[in-house]
Order: sequence, then C-alpha cells, then structure tokens
Amino acid sequence: MPFTIDYRLVFTGLGIVGGYVALALGLSYYVRQRIGVARWKRVHRLVIAGWALSVLHTLGAGTDAAQGWLFWPVAASSGVVALLFIARMSEVGMRRRKPAAVNAGATYTGLTR
Repeated sequence: MPFTIDYRLVFTGLGIVGGYVALALGLSYYVRQRIGVARWKRVHRLVIAGWALSVLHTLGAGTDAAQGWLFWPVAASSGVVALLFIARMSEVGMRRRKPAAVNAGATYTGLTR
C-alpha cells in the first residue's frame, strides 16, 4: 500500500503509485479491443505520469541517488524526456488548432513535416 511504509514515506509512496500506473498501462494492452483503440491511446497518455513518479522515487528514496553515476544519467534522460514531452504537447496543440484556422480562412503558418 502506498504511503504506509516508514522508509522515506513520500518518495516510496510515489514509487508504489508509479508502479501501479505502469502495471495498469501494461495490462491495458490486453483489453484494448474491448475498450477501443482510441480510448486505449488516450489512457496511455498517463505513461508520462508513471515515468515521472518513478524518477521522483529513484531520486528521493534511492540510496545511491546522490552518487554521480546514478544522478547524472537520470537527470540527463529526464531532460530529454521533458523536452520530447513539451514538443509532443506543442504538436498536439498545433494539430488541434490547424483545422480551425483553415476553416476560418486564415493561412496556417505553423511548422510542417
């Protein structure tokens, strides 16, 4: 149960919740036909939350978190993931705005692929 252990209560609890999120998302693969692929894809947006919780757990409850061999790779990969997440969210927002601009007769001047 999250947030019931005595050792670094908050960070250990966050890790347990992150593990539950990862487990649920992993198992959701087997029910995607039942819930529909579109809903399954929407649910998988929670992957970033599970990942973030696991990073917080690693850095907050890990006994080696202050060691450079662990901290710097986690920090570097977290920066890359954060940048990719921001880029993805910007791309999603641009896709949602594009039809409205086209329908309004405006010229779309966003980034193209």
